Amino acid sequence: MNIKKVLLHEIIQIINNIRESKYQELKKRGMLINITEDEIKKELNEYGGILTEASIDEYEEALDIIEISNTNTYKVYMDLWINGIRSDLTIICDITMNDIGKILNSSIEDIHVL
Repeated sequence: MNIKKVLLHEIIQIINNIRESKYQELKKRGMLINITEDEIKKELNEYGGILTEASIDEYEEALDIIEISNTNTYKVYMDLWINGIRSDLTIICDITMNDIGKILNSSIEDIHVL
């Protein structure tokens, strides 16, 4: 099991849902517990520009993972692409996996400039 690839895939799905304004999907999956749809929209609007997609290689390069000690939970940081350019606006997610690499829970913790 490649944990990095699983986490990368999950955070890209989250970013794509935000980019496509699929907030109900995020809410349905329990990802909007620590941040609201309105807070996400506010951060994006205040930053300016349009959230755009990056290549898988660009996403992989921007991925930062911190394993939370003695758990299967990871704090995942990913810079966002605005108007096709990597920005300093970062999404932070907590992602929990089981022992065989299946995602059990994901939540968006914050979006802000780092």
